[in-house]
Amino acid sequence: MKKIVAVFDIDGTIIDFFSERIFLLFLLSKGKLFINDLFNYAVNLLQTADQGCIFATKGNKAYFKGKDSTQIEKLAHTCFRKHILHRIFARAKEKIKQHQQQQHEIVFISGTLPFLLNEYKNYFGVNKGYGTRLETKNGKFTGKTMGIYPYGEGKAEIVKKYLTGNEYDLSRSFAYGNHLSDIKSLKLFGNAFMINPNKKLAAIARAESIKIEYF
Repeated sequence: MKKIVAVFDIDGTIIDFFSERIFLLFLLSKGKLFINDLFNYAVNLLQTADQGCIFATKGNKAYFKGKDSTQIEKLAHTCFRKHILHRIFARAKEKIKQHQQQQHEIVFISGTLPFLLNEYKNYFGVNKGYGTRLETKNGKFTGKTMGIYPYGEGKAEIVKKYLTGNEYDLSRSFAYGNHLSDIKSLKLFGNAFMINPNKKLAAIARAESIKIEYF
């Protein structure tokens, strides 16, 4: 029998804010982000502008260029425990636990940073997740990303690439998102939920036969 999967977005779905933004503020407070890092971001934004606004801005991780990957991962662990963990919705914890009790495979798909994604996976005991992939060379980030950027159409691509075929039954599976950009991926699942939508987004979700839940 094919597996039932429960796919969760993270920012705005599992927590009430943006994980990456919390981490960047944490790095600034620790003196780990500098003017040259912001300059790298600006340069990369100009160089990737022809790939679309979302990729050039949200998908732009050039401020990590030259930074030691091990050190950043350790800082991410500290930030997660001190500044992110308490922001996880209680209802999200309950929902994930319910799926786990029903033997559904939990998968996280989020545009957040890979080391933050790993913190969520470890906390919830989840084995599979797809986030932004950062290129490293000699233990340092190059500032470049790799593979499919998991936002909008990219999320749908990831679902089609990794969660279809003979292993999963998407018609019986579940997906949770919170943004208009999640609709394309949500519609691939038999049980799709829009989390905490405003009035306009709730109307769009209903028109697309997507259920509404509030965490």
